Amino acid sequence: MNRIYDRETGLRRAMGDEKLHLQLITMFLEDFEKDFPLSIKSQESEETTSLLKKIHNLKGTAGAIGAVLLSESLTSFHDSLKMTGKTSIRNHVSDCRTSFVDFKKYMEKSYAIHS
Repeated sequence: MNRIYDRETGLRRAMGDEKLHLQLITMFLEDFEKDFPLSIKSQESEETTSLLKKIHNLKGTAGAIGAVLLSESLTSFHDSLKMTGKTSIRNHVSDCRTSFVDFKKYMEKSYAIHS
C-alpha cells in the first residue's frame, strides 16, 4: 500500500466516482491550506478547543480521501493536543506540514491536481 495515498479508500468514500473523488481532494488541498494554521505562532495563540476542532475535521477528511500519512500525522497531533495541551506543537506542526506537502506533490504529479 502507498503510505502517502490510498486510492481505494478515497474512491470507496466517493462511491466509486473518480471525478468526485478528485474534486474532493482538490477541495481538501485548498481547505487545508486555509484551515491549518501553518505557523507555530498562530497555533500557540489559538484557543485549544478551536485548534482541536480544526485538527479533528482535517484528520477525518484526510482519512476519507485516502491521505494516509497526513491523516496519521493529524491524528497524532490531535491526540497529543488533547492529552498534553500545546506543549508539543512544534513537532506536530512540522510533521503535518511535511505530510501535507508530500501528499500535495504526489497528487500533482500522479493526477495533475493543483490547488
